[in-house]
Amino acid sequence: YHGDKHLDSAAEINERIFDRKNRYNLAQVEFLPYILIPNALESDRSALSLINDREKISQFFHGNPTGEIGGQVKGQVNLRPGKYFVKHDIYISPEGELVLNQGTVLNFDQSVGIFVQGKFKAKGQKNADIKFLLSSNKLSNNYRSKRNATLPVGVAHNIINSTLTKFSNQSIAGNKEQKSSISFKSMQPISYSSQNIRLSNGTEGLLEVKIGNEWGTVCGYNFDIEDASVACHQLGLVLNERDWRLEKSEFWNSKNSRIMLLTNVKCTHLDTDLTKCKAERLSSNDFEGGWCPKGEVGIRCFPVAWAGIRFGMLTQEVILEHITVEKAGLIDYRTRQFGPALQFDFNRFAVRDSIITSNIDSGIGILWNDVISEPNDDRLQIIDTKIIGNLNHGIVTSTQGIRIENCLIADNKVSGFHYEPNFSRENQEELASWIVKQPIHNRKTSVFIIVPGETASDQSIYLGDIGRQVYVYVPRRPTPMSKPFHLLIRTDPGKRIGVMAISPIFLTRSSESLRLYSPLIDSIHASKMMWDIRRNLTTFPFIYPGYRLMLEYSTGELPYGGILLLFTPKQYLRNIPGEPSFVEKSNQEQREMNTMIIENNEFIENGKGISSAHCSMNIDLNGNYCKRYGNETIIVRNNVITKSKGAGLFVNSFAYSSMIPYSLLVNMIEFNEMPRQEYDI
Repeated sequence: YHGDKHLDSAAEINERIFDRKNRYNLAQVEFLPYILIPNALESDRSALSLINDREKISQFFHGNPTGEIGGQVKGQVNLRPGKYFVKHDIYISPEGELVLNQGTVLNFDQSVGIFVQGKFKAKGQKNADIKFLLSSNKLSNNYRSKRNATLPVGVAHNIINSTLTKFSNQSIAGNKEQKSSISFKSMQPISYSSQNIRLSNGTEGLLEVKIGNEWGTVCGYNFDIEDASVACHQLGLVLNERDWRLEKSEFWNSKNSRIMLLTNVKCTHLDTDLTKCKAERLSSNDFEGGWCPKGEVGIRCFPVAWAGIRFGMLTQEVILEHITVEKAGLIDYRTRQFGPALQFDFNRFAVRDSIITSNIDSGIGILWNDVISEPNDDRLQIIDTKIIGNLNHGIVTSTQGIRIENCLIADNKVSGFHYEPNFSRENQEELASWIVKQPIHNRKTSVFIIVPGETASDQSIYLGDIGRQVYVYVPRRPTPMSKPFHLLIRTDPGKRIGVMAISPIFLTRSSESLRLYSPLIDSIHASKMMWDIRRNLTTFPFIYPGYRLMLEYSTGELPYGGILLLFTPKQYLRNIPGEPSFVEKSNQEQREMNTMIIENNEFIENGKGISSAHCSMNIDLNGNYCKRYGNETIIVRNNVITKSKGAGLFVNSFAYSSMIPYSLLVNMIEFNEMPRQEYDI
């Protein structure tokens, strides 16, 4: 029973039926709230309630007395300065624009966030930041109503006591002697417990349960992630599947020694109380309390958070200056999905003079950097920003091209900065879906979809003006065809063509092939320069020096599809007397696309200062994509890396035979806790 038509409104009943119905990545649902005549849904239209009761899309709303906002932004929305409460995901469609003014504060409910596909402008001023915070209302009440769980009264959601205060007096521009002498004190954990379950050290530690009037521990025999998830949810916390099981040395001491009350715990996703899950119990004489081959259970939980801000593949314009992002990173507690507080799927933008702090995943995450568009001094930069106290990495990127300068990166649990050029097949396909499954309503972006057997061959695409981007996509599971498909990509004479392979051929067993080459009509480059997406994947991205480029695609007998390429026009490099030649300029441009610069930053008290992981193959057997470059450069210059819990610089490789040269220029790496050496390669 969800309600009665005479007592409840359609909106109230809808809220009871659909949980998280406004997530931006869910299909639209047409909701028919009432059947007026039993068993007459298909036979009689009069049996259905009025059409105006149907709720399809939650539109963005603001200006109401409660200050609640959320939903879809289609046109331009300019929010006046003030405090707002975000109850539903804010989705900015490709034709939409959201403008936030200085002093605006957005308070988000748990797991609610912003997804940007259009324009997003958040430009604060010094002492008037635009703030994105976790709502201070009683989220545990909402949680209890959804899970029917028993939660502790007055659970404090400020579990991560902001570490910003202990770094607030730290000067980014200070001298190195002053930087290296800083000392910080650890903070006492906040206690979390419910009536019959608790952890020994705040959000982590020895798991203790109360059976009857006795407190005791849980044996680790058959204790798995589902059991730990129930325990964390019962405490009003969430579980991160990448970091939940503690070793005995991390939680055990003689003062916590108690008798074991439960073993062989078998919770399901429907359970809400660990003590009521199916298990063997000491009170029922199911086992001997002093014997446990797996030892006592220690787990780590994470505080609740809002989802964060995600900038999608089609995002056109973003301004992020003087903003504060705090306590984000929880996308969905049910599926245990976490993400960076700021995530850029295709980064064309800059973050300046901002604070990213106390998030339960990484602070800033970047998948792809747009390195082939025309250079712009205000893009692909993170400058003068404090990234502090995040429970994963401070900054994590999967591709080259970013510049990080004059930042304070401190107290991040795993590492201050992490580079790992690895994409799962599912992740790449999800990125492509945002481009090809919805209409694009702007002049800067278009999509050409190759459907073998349906799309006529020997077509051409005109790239247009500088700044325009054209995606070429081959859908999944294309129909095999006997003849190759040809597509001519052209721009104006005197321009060049930038090319990126965002999603290559995923499976080695796929029979398809895709090649790019200079057509014969291009007399200057009649030598047929050729790039095969299978054989020459490490050469992407690149700038083709001509203005006409031929794409040839063949399916073979068993094609997989899912290929996504990006093309954009580029200005021609002219030979000017006294300046470097065309070839020298082209080589320098290619080096800059494959270069990352980390300069004049402070890395203090992170798990590792700077870390990276490199791979030796482009595509593995499961179709996961590792972005390798023919020649890549990471410049680490004039940084201070100090008091790391592990290495100051840690370079890892998935293959023992790989050789990764690093050059460190005028850096201070000291007082890190890894023995014998300050970096590990």
